[in-house]
Amino acid sequence: MAQYRRNSYTTPSQYNTGSNAYAYDFLPEEQAPKPRRRRRTAIRQESKAERKERHIHVLKYICAAAVVFSGCFLCMSSVAAVSRQRVTNQNLNAQIIALQSQNHTMETELAEKIDLEYIEEQATTRLGMAEPQPYQIMYISVPKESYTVQYDVASAPQEEEEGFSLSSLLQVFE
Repeated sequence: MAQYRRNSYTTPSQYNTGSNAYAYDFLPEEQAPKPRRRRRTAIRQESKAERKERHIHVLKYICAAAVVFSGCFLCMSSVAAVSRQRVTNQNLNAQIIALQSQNHTMETELAEKIDLEYIEEQATTRLGMAEPQPYQIMYISVPKESYTVQYDVASAPQEEEEGFSLSSLLQVFE
């Protein structure tokens, strides 16, 4: 059997004789609102509280991104500072090694040049020095107990450290 459809002209009993138009369930394409218009109207219709909440969420995301970016920047700058300091330390260590080797060579040259016979010869010939005569030599006697021995650190009486203690408090009251 054939089904009767609503708002159709298939049967003469359903023919529209009045001035009313049929109620269609869908709108024709030219009358459908555009998606942008719906979006704009939806934004306009949302309340101030919802807009404020949305702005707060966006601000939170921006702040979180800024914190992450600044943390990465600080980490990278600290790594760069450490590597820069490491290079400086390596250069200074190389300079220390060079100076130590230079000191060692100078010490060996000095040890080679300390020749007592050469020094005596230079003193007598170039500087005109002479050894002292026997009448110029004076002998002095140093007592066994001298100033340095008298105040030897090991034999010196040890002083008590001054500080707060219970015994010092009791001595004050005696």
